[in-house]
Amino acid sequence: MRKWSLTALGVVFVIAVVYFRALASVEELGALEIERLPVVSGRVVHGGSGVEHALVRLEPLDGDSVSRGATLAGGASSAPTDAEGRFELSVAASGRHAPVAIHSRYGSGRGAPLELDGARSFDGIEIALDDAPGALRATLILPAGRAPSDVTLVAEGSPRDFQAGLDGSFWMPDLVPGPCLLSVLGSEPDSGAPAWLPQEFCFEVEVVAEETREIELDLTQVPPCRVQGAVAIGTRFHGVPSLLDEGRPAPAPRVWLGRGTPWKPYGAVRLDPEGRFLLGVSTPGRYELRLELGFPELELKWVVRDELELSTTPREWTLSVASGALRLLPPDPQHPIRSEPELDWHGEGERTIQVLYPLIEKADGSVLYTHLPAGTVTFSIGRTGQQHPYSCEIRAGETTELRLAQ
Repeated sequence: MRKWSLTALGVVFVIAVVYFRALASVEELGALEIERLPVVSGRVVHGGSGVEHALVRLEPLDGDSVSRGATLAGGASSAPTDAEGRFELSVAASGRHAPVAIHSRYGSGRGAPLELDGARSFDGIEIALDDAPGALRATLILPAGRAPSDVTLVAEGSPRDFQAGLDGSFWMPDLVPGPCLLSVLGSEPDSGAPAWLPQEFCFEVEVVAEETREIELDLTQVPPCRVQGAVAIGTRFHGVPSLLDEGRPAPAPRVWLGRGTPWKPYGAVRLDPEGRFLLGVSTPGRYELRLELGFPELELKWVVRDELELSTTPREWTLSVASGALRLLPPDPQHPIRSEPELDWHGEGERTIQVLYPLIEKADGSVLYTHLPAGTVTFSIGRTGQQHPYSCEIRAGETTELRLAQ
């Protein structure tokens, strides 16, 4: 029998002590009460009877969203119904949302709008499946060397991703009637749109109840309602580089075209290394162009928005903005600046830039914001309900000083 040394026994003793202390910690954690998220619950019915295996989700009726399949601020993005048609969704979102249900046999339905606040729960919601579903069959026009199997289609409101069948077409059943956005992704949907596309595509098509519509999607060229643009952000300020210099955002930012409430994307493309882009949509009309310029090394982001009227006549769009700085001075030494407001820049027409996380230097109760777009900047500061609005002009390469009211 092997004899254990005192050193080995000591190691075993230490391991045992650590192990039992860890168990005690786990038991303590297990005794903690975790606050439960508010829930939206109810029943999905058809002809007065509960419907099993319907999928229920909450659709935002206002606000911004450009992500696919996003969860509601920590809650569930969708939930199935049980044998009696009951559902429960945990949510932490805020704002107006409508509960929407879809079933492959009985169609879709929508409940009354809800005002979510991240704290209140809603029970007794009833969603009647009154709208029979429709279907689409899509045929793709692809660049040379590409096959339908290289593409996945995602239909707005459907929990499924769609791949090509043996004939190369995409059969998409059980869709909610009405306008539907089709997004084009790669063979692995989580990887986003394929890099070989001329741009990221979202096609708006009409789904008709109890019908199968045949559609053709051209993925070989930018859609006809086009905007050609260029982005150039001013020169260095305080020795820190900016866009199109060694401070260029990484990865290359996307330019989006979208519209609607909630806002929906209809196309996107990345800026090329020189800050240029070509982007199009299939249908003429008024769209909002969005561009997020992030500078990781500066922990800074500019969110650009502009309203554009697009037609089959191509239009030009340019963003050329120099940067300056703003120093906010306190009313007096007894009232130092404690809050950090978001700053909004207003350009020509509908163009705005929201400045997030600008570089901040604090000294003697004042606050210095750098890398602000030159032009008119507005912001509010103060306690909720007692905020005071301000507006001032930022000059390129200079620091504007503004003393706050008490």
